[in-house]
Amino acid sequence: MNIRTMLNPLEITALIAVIISLIAIVLYPYSFNKSLVVDVSEPYPQELVTDSYSGGSSIITRINSPDSYKWRCIIRSGQDFPYCSFKLDLINPQSGMGLDLSSYDKITIDYHIDGNAEDTIRLFLRTHEDELTEREDKLSYKFNKLEFKPSRYGSPVTFRMSDFNVAHWWVLERDLPIESSRLDFSEVMFIEVLTGTHSSLGKKEFEIRHITFTGKVISKENFYLIVITILLFSLFLVIGYRLFLLKSAYKHAQSERDLLKDIANHDQLSRLLNRHALDKLFAQVEIDWNIHHINYSLIVADIDHFKSINDNYGHAMGDKVIKNIADILRTYSREQDYIGRWGGEEFVILLPSTSPEAATACAEKLRIYIEAYNWPQDMKITASFGVSSVKEKRTLQEVFAEADRALYHSKANGRNKVTRADKL
Repeated sequence: MNIRTMLNPLEITALIAVIISLIAIVLYPYSFNKSLVVDVSEPYPQELVTDSYSGGSSIITRINSPDSYKWRCIIRSGQDFPYCSFKLDLINPQSGMGLDLSSYDKITIDYHIDGNAEDTIRLFLRTHEDELTEREDKLSYKFNKLEFKPSRYGSPVTFRMSDFNVAHWWVLERDLPIESSRLDFSEVMFIEVLTGTHSSLGKKEFEIRHITFTGKVISKENFYLIVITILLFSLFLVIGYRLFLLKSAYKHAQSERDLLKDIANHDQLSRLLNRHALDKLFAQVEIDWNIHHINYSLIVADIDHFKSINDNYGHAMGDKVIKNIADILRTYSREQDYIGRWGGEEFVILLPSTSPEAATACAEKLRIYIEAYNWPQDMKITASFGVSSVKEKRTLQEVFAEADRALYHSKANGRNKVTRADKL
């Protein structure tokens, strides 16, 4: 006996899915990688900035280089924190949006610096967040800061994106809540490379060959969520399919019986009880009355001038009117009431444990909803009603006949009315 005779095709598919998922787990650290390189091959706008706007006297100049970003900075005394800065503008000129780096988890900087070995470098990823910053105010962009000592790490150097932190002074300066300190790289507007917080004075030269962001096409969380989902689904298939085979025959037979029962008991146009089902219901009502003395009321309704609707708008419109009337009766009747289509444009509602007064109020409510309905082509559709109740020893056929007489009294007296049989 081989595996193909023990497993059905669906179970073999589930087994293959499990094997592929396990292989994917092993290969994930080495695959599904993506990268974004920022270098001179892309014409990102550049800006050189110094502390001069705040009274400082530091100087920065660009050094021409065909394959890297290169600049010279002379840090001079004159303020507490002198600095110079190189800024790359990542804003798309067409959309005005920055780069979405939220799916990248590492940043690699290939650089060279001539200067004091004890100096640090600051790297800012300036981001826009709708609730915290103003898109038109570039000074408001969030400062996500990373500061490191080049002599310790060498070049190229790789950091995790989570190594960044939001500059504390930026949060305090804007009087923002603590949750504003969370990292969000979904829209990075600028990359900014600055001299360190406590930079030494004098000349320094900087060169950035490229900045590379790396990540996964599928995040680790989503990847393992997909794998777990596949494994659980495969397990469900193996177990569930066996149960399905046992139950499928029974469900099919039950479905056939339900379908036949539905066809036998419901009018196919209105989806209300049909005359056959109502006849059976009337027989049960008589038993309830004779044995348990349960009161019933009966409403008979008829669409006014229905023939003219068919003549003037066509039978398709007539069918639509019947469907809409059925929907109104179903929507605004009580849950315990039985609603049926007696035939043509005539409807019957059987109301258990209901007095003649309550049944009349129900009929009046339905009459109003039908008249107020937004009918197509500005049609004016109304219905007439007759109401009767089971009392004494009468049969339901007698009650129906009495409700029918009340209906025709409504028709004869102008239509769009409710008539109660015992008031005639």
